[in-house]
Amino acid sequence: MEEAETKIARGQWFFAGVLILIGFVSWFLIYLGLYRLYTDFTVQIWIASFISIFILSVTVTLSYFLLYPFRVAVISYLGLSALSFLFFQNIFAVGILFLTTLFGYISVKKEQKLIVNFLYSRLIRRGLPIFFTGLALNVAIFYNISPIGEINEVPQFPEEFIGVILVPIEYALKPSVPDFSKDMKIKDVGDISARELPKVIDLPPAVIAGIVKDFFARFPKEVRDKTITEFLHDMINAQLEAILLPYKEFLPFIYLFGLFFVFKGIGMPLMWLTIFMGWIAIKILLKFRVLKVKKIIIEKEELVL
Repeated sequence: MEEAETKIARGQWFFAGVLILIGFVSWFLIYLGLYRLYTDFTVQIWIASFISIFILSVTVTLSYFLLYPFRVAVISYLGLSALSFLFFQNIFAVGILFLTTLFGYISVKKEQKLIVNFLYSRLIRRGLPIFFTGLALNVAIFYNISPIGEINEVPQFPEEFIGVILVPIEYALKPSVPDFSKDMKIKDVGDISARELPKVIDLPPAVIAGIVKDFFARFPKEVRDKTITEFLHDMINAQLEAILLPYKEFLPFIYLFGLFFVFKGIGMPLMWLTIFMGWIAIKILLKFRVLKVKKIIIEKEELVL
């Protein structure tokens, strides 16, 4: 009996070591993905990062059933979380990942005590969403402290984004203003307006031309030499900066929670894929008798007359 328990203990520690090793590889690849994106974008590293996170998630799924006793799970999840500190030096992220992973384990174990048969899907849905919530927040923190996530100034809309928005407007104006283009200069707008815009109010063309030219004459020459896209890009970003500047000190927190919800959304299909692959892994391990279903007799207390 003692020899059997020793073998079980060795198996527990071996599985814990595999979990920690996979965690180390995952943090390393995430680190490379975030920092190489800043210096040299490499699709292969991002694919490898995604695959490593997927493998880590499946391994955590199995650990919710296989790690026992409780102290082995605590040590395993602490090691898994602490290794991320080697790359990202954020103790808050370490704590979040450790607590959510452990709480997921506890939730699965509590549910396991309430049911008689081993119901994989019901059990894992108690714990895995908690783990993925912690993982999403963890990756958001890692992104935020990486070079591509550093916030040095108020965010801006890219000029390409403004250009895309102007495309349907350009097509809508083409029938009445054939010469209009989002790439035309501001100083040329007055000429086409006076000549080709349909009459909205009953004013002579010369008066309309004068109003338009007077309006654009207020801008400096360097502004009038810009295209419509560039002009709107600068104007929108100036307004955005004026609105957000008083709250600039809070922007890192806004970005953090925004990234968290983005990664949480991305993690939803990954979580269901992890559940499916975990089920397949358990079936394979049962087939080759690496794992077995064990029936446990428990004593219950009941109040009777």
